[in-house]
Amino acid sequence: MKMIIAIVQPKDSNRLRDAFNDAKIGATKLSSTGGFLREGNTTFLIGVADDRVDDVLEIIKKNAESREQYMTPPTHMDNGAGAMPINVQVGARPSLSYRLSSSYTSRTEGREHGA
Repeated sequence: MKMIIAIVQPKDSNRLRDAFNDAKIGATKLSSTGGFLREGNTTFLIGVADDRVDDVLEIIKKNAESREQYMTPPTHMDNGAGAMPINVQVGARPSLSYRLSSSYTSRTEGREHGA
């Protein structure tokens, strides 16, 4: 079993979630913030059997687009020059995959809390 971590732009998150649902792949969706552009992102945590890793990566590739946008880097007081906007590629970040040594599923159906 593997844990895949995919960080995508919010523009792609609903489409990607729907594609995971259509393929019967469970994923946890989290809001996150990137450091470089200081913008919001969506992080998906996907626990999947080894034989479905390629399927998940293909779904991510098809549903998370790469885009270009301009950003203004922070200015540094020591050089006195004004910062000029630069063109950067955003979205479609590489996904990270980790092998899980064990997994646990919590099931509480039909049980009372504290039982």
